[in-house]
Amino acid sequence: MTTINSLKDRVKQYQELSDFKLMKGLPLILVINGRNFSKVSSLINKPFSIDFTSCLAATMLKLIQEVDGSVMGYCFNDEIIIVSYSENYNAQFWYDGRIQKISSAVSSVGTLEFSKQAKEKNLELLGDPIFLSHVFSLPNIQETINLLISKQNQCFNSAVNSAAYHELSKKYSHVVARDTLNDKTTTEKIEILNEECNIEFESYSLPFRNGVATFRRESLIDGSEQTRKKIVLDVDLPRFSKNQNYLRNIFNSIKIQ
Repeated sequence: MTTINSLKDRVKQYQELSDFKLMKGLPLILVINGRNFSKVSSLINKPFSIDFTSCLAATMLKLIQEVDGSVMGYCFNDEIIIVSYSENYNAQFWYDGRIQKISSAVSSVGTLEFSKQAKEKNLELLGDPIFLSHVFSLPNIQETINLLISKQNQCFNSAVNSAAYHELSKKYSHVVARDTLNDKTTTEKIEILNEECNIEFESYSLPFRNGVATFRRESLIDGSEQTRKKIVLDVDLPRFSKNQNYLRNIFNSIKIQ
């Protein structure tokens, strides 16, 4: 019996050595993105698919419902970012901040929900969609805002590149499109799209250009003065870099429970 207990304790000790935890009281960032989605999504409409984006947004909504303390989600391309935070240090922390459990849970939920949504919408995919995850903390809300600004800038630049490459490829060839856009800035690509293809980048939908967000908002319960947190999906996002108050208002709504 002593030997069994000793072995059990030793194995547990090995596990605990790599069972790292994140610090409470800091914004928790969960990022999931599709593995090899350039191939998996190669059959969908280009440069933008409403059905694909709808599946991603629905997956984001599922995650914000699952993650304890979730405040906001943002998605674009094949990536979803969930922010979990509470000013109350004693608030429940998802899986007690254990990185391995959080990472495996968010990847699993994301993969299952996206697969479910893709099947319901008959989305034509090559292979099974699988999501990878990255879990980390940021020191404060301002850095969280900066992260979201950076992600949306990435969304915008990617959208410009995708639109310009797709339209030039239709008019000329993939090789010409690649060579024409090589080493060009985002502004130059927008100009090329306009001059070569007579397409204004602003004519593309906002979800394609700026991404999609979801967040919790206080709303009155019907027939009473009490409020509750309601999950809102926003497909008409501003540019965060030009309107940081949009993000600040979301995080300022967090109250100690």
